[in-house]
Amino acid sequence: MLERNQALIIGHGAIGVALYGRLVRLGLTAGFVGRQGPMAYRARFAGAPPVDAPRLELDSPQLVLAVVAVKAFDLEAALTWTAHLKGGTIVWPVSNGAVAALVEAAAAKRPDLHWRLGYCTFGVTALGPASYQAGSQGGELGIGPLNGDAGPLPVEQDWLGREALFRWHPRILWMHRRKWLFNTVINTLAATKRRAHNGELLGDLPMLAAVFSEALRLGHQLWGPWPLPRDELYAALLQLIEATADNENSMARDMRLARPTESSFLAGLATDERAYPLLTSLHRQIAAMAGHASSKKG
Repeated sequence: MLERNQALIIGHGAIGVALYGRLVRLGLTAGFVGRQGPMAYRARFAGAPPVDAPRLELDSPQLVLAVVAVKAFDLEAALTWTAHLKGGTIVWPVSNGAVAALVEAAAAKRPDLHWRLGYCTFGVTALGPASYQAGSQGGELGIGPLNGDAGPLPVEQDWLGREALFRWHPRILWMHRRKWLFNTVINTLAATKRRAHNGELLGDLPMLAAVFSEALRLGHQLWGPWPLPRDELYAALLQLIEATADNENSMARDMRLARPTESSFLAGLATDERAYPLLTSLHRQIAAMAGHASSKKG
């Protein structure tokens, strides 16, 4: 039997390309899947020669890992490619936002795959077409068991031990929801207030605290009580903003470039205007600005 040493990255944006470099360092032969399927791809990291990724087949018997690295609004379509994977393949979806239900639905169709849930907190800066500056101050690719009880497979344990960026979280649902909470506050405010960098949000702490309070209540409504007190979560939010103060905010960048945003999977989950006046108002502003930008671009 052939050794399973191939990895597919479904999505060839900044995060996907950054992960490509990490997987190759682990000794895996990595390739990309785009909207039309498997593809050969050339990308460049700042200060390094171009990398050439071969075209790998979705049903290759050598495939051990499929990483789904797309924006939340593309995740459902991207997950359809997992229907072609060989049984026993590990799947790491790493989209941000409230996407667990989409992953669970895909997993129900292919229970013979090893499903995880994940998220990214490391930054990647786009420098031009297929050119990226990977890495930021801290950050991780956090993964954990979708079913809540399985541990990492031996091959995953090996990767985790050799790649500091990859971290296993047994309570991944909680970690993913905390990531949703922080993204809802930071990205929503950065996009609507036109703050290019996260640290600029510290200039209006009353607004930051008010949006945080609404997002915290919304998360409670959607998923039940938070396992940490409000003050601890708010302190963690402030620490995150301070640690990423110089990072370019991804949603603010998407707004500036007239690209779709993930707001529907963040503040857009608030549909009761009376209960969540700030979140609903801010989400409408993002939708309106995106629509205006799209009409001008067209």
